[in-house]
Amino acid sequence: VTDAAADGTFKLGVREAFGFVPAARQITVTTTGDTMFYDGSGQAITLDSFVSSVKAATEPKAKIVGTYDKPSNTFAATRVMLDKTEAPLNVLVTGKVTEIHPTTDFSISLTGWEGFGGAANLGAKIVLKETTTYQDIDEKAMTKEAFFAALAAGKVVSARGQLAAGGVVNADVVRIRQNSSTDNSDNAEAFGVPESVSIGDGFFNLKLIKWRGFDSTFGSVVKVTFADGAKFFDKGNNSVGKADWLTLVSGDIKRSVSVEGKFTGGVFVAVRARQND
Repeated sequence: VTDAAADGTFKLGVREAFGFVPAARQITVTTTGDTMFYDGSGQAITLDSFVSSVKAATEPKAKIVGTYDKPSNTFAATRVMLDKTEAPLNVLVTGKVTEIHPTTDFSISLTGWEGFGGAANLGAKIVLKETTTYQDIDEKAMTKEAFFAALAAGKVVSARGQLAAGGVVNADVVRIRQNSSTDNSDNAEAFGVPESVSIGDGFFNLKLIKWRGFDSTFGSVVKVTFADGAKFFDKGNNSVGKADWLTLVSGDIKRSVSVEGKFTGGVFVAVRARQND
């Protein structure tokens, strides 16, 4: 809905139409004193409330009932129903720091994303809230001051939160993903189900569900080995030994796991491994 006016006219970009074929993607909607208006919960509202709601919303949507006149591309509405307000889109973004504003926000160039249609090197602004949680490379809690002290241009970080207009992410959790901007040991991540776990040889095969930092396909199997000094965590985020971790994920009941590290030569070399459930 756009251009909502006090006289009850507005423009509507048609996504679905039943009973008619619009002459153009955008149609003009007219109303009368008998037209009924409803909010997103189905409650009747006035024309003035409808116009105010449309102007206050970021991307207002509505359904209309009435009669369409194709020559004039005009729809005479008898009922106008605002869609329910959509919940914010929860996303996860990962990228290299490009700009820092201590205590308020920082910007990144995307290397990975979940929950929306991102693109490599696309810019995102990470806005911090009073309730934002700060984590180090091992997902351990840290203070806001320590987090900003660890930030540096080129360093990889991640943020989970709500996507807003203009590429802004209102962050619930932010995490350091590299010890230094030149550390290249943690530029990939994979999530999936372990198969063919070899405790003695210290590797396993991972059936992929999600991944970033390398090209693959859903359901593909990659071999996972471990770098010297790799860290292992159980589902309670407790640090465990390598053999103990491989034992945890090798049972008959398949447990999802995630690994972080570097994908090279068709093998994922993990620097961190985590049991998820």
